[in-house]
Amino acid sequence: MRGKQQMARREHSRSGTYVEGFYRNGNWVSGHYRNGTQVSASNKLTERQVAVNVHRIDGFFSPLVFETTCFLGCNCRVFFYRAEDGGCALFDQLGWPWKLHKCWEERQALFKRVVANRLAHYNFNGRVYFKERQRAPKPPKADVISLSGFVDRSRLEKTSLPSCRNAKSAVFHIINFVPEDKIDVYYPVHVPSSVVHDFAFYSMHEISATFKKHRNKWLCILTSYRRLAAGKRTSSSASDLVKIADACAVCGSPLIDGEWGFGTDFACECSICGKKRGSQSTDEFLTYIQACYKQSKRKRPR
Repeated sequence: MRGKQQMARREHSRSGTYVEGFYRNGNWVSGHYRNGTQVSASNKLTERQVAVNVHRIDGFFSPLVFETTCFLGCNCRVFFYRAEDGGCALFDQLGWPWKLHKCWEERQALFKRVVANRLAHYNFNGRVYFKERQRAPKPPKADVISLSGFVDRSRLEKTSLPSCRNAKSAVFHIINFVPEDKIDVYYPVHVPSSVVHDFAFYSMHEISATFKKHRNKWLCILTSYRRLAAGKRTSSSASDLVKIADACAVCGSPLIDGEWGFGTDFACECSICGKKRGSQSTDEFLTYIQACYKQSKRKRPR
């Protein structure tokens, strides 16, 4: 009821009414009859009002649909539809076969042509495009970085380094991660092979990575990520993928540059423990350590 009253106050007819005299901007206006006019709510909204409405749309918890006039030029009656994942379009009619409005299709075709021309400039081959980028150096005063950006799959290199193991070791893939706010550089990020499939072609991610020095070279190692949902791909995330530390996870001794690696559980270990472990898993090796400790304790003189 309150909403109807507010609408009535914003939009009403004031034809032929008599107005008593009143002051306006410091001047006296004599009483007069109003001409027949229609007072309606203004279509102009403030930036704050627009922002509030956009927030309501973005935060709507289910698909949103309403009938409106085509805002792309033809003024036809159409239906605006927005899916739960944020995708939206204009349709001539709702329901199967979900016929897209012609203006919407034409705009999509225009945008695709523009993008196709830009990609051709970068030698797009259907899988990757080749844009020259520079490797980003390690930040001078930070060992941990948090970035939002996409994956440039022009490089996907498999490596078992860094490792001191003589058998099984932690397997990584190196990907080029491009920050969204500085697309002319990339970070070569070591990603555990178990999750590299989540980094699809040019998919948007939020990542955290840690720089660790190994053999006089700074390595950028992924510790957590969140893949942003798009199209048919759902969002996914993982944390504590790699356990970066300053001490060996097995014996606790300090890690020396060039004398450490990763175990199969992606935990840092010194070269001595890594070589002794061989192909043993972490649990197997810890059981072995405990057995050795018990045996040495039994042999200790009293």
